[in-house]
Amino acid sequence: QRYDLSHEDSFGRHPGEAGFVPPSSEAAGKTPADMSVELPLGYDHSYEDAAGRRYGQPGFVPPGLGLYGQEYRDINGRRPGEPGFVPPAAARAGKTAAEMLTELPQGYDGSFRDSQGRRPGEAGF
Repeated sequence: QRYDLSHEDSFGRHPGEAGFVPPSSEAAGKTPADMSVELPLGYDHSYEDAAGRRYGQPGFVPPGLGLYGQEYRDINGRRPGEPGFVPPAAARAGKTAAEMLTELPQGYDGSFRDSQGRRPGEAGF
């Protein structure tokens, strides 16, 4: 079941918030504690941004604080870690791939999360 930023789970959380329970997980009886582990970014592949794009599609804008993982693609189709990658916050600020080459040579910012939900600089990242 598709959902967007306006969706509120039965626990009062929205996409992008820690412990958010997507509709399909809620139907399966999952809890915020389950989702904090299973979906550290606070949304799944059924989430659609304001433009109707889904996670992994170029230009997708993550909900909440703009956290994103390895499956995120910027407007140019680049993944985190690739030269010229434009993170969601930089895209909202109108930054270009050329600017990102010098501003973020590592190809991601502090909103990137690895598959275990760890941020850059965190142990095990």
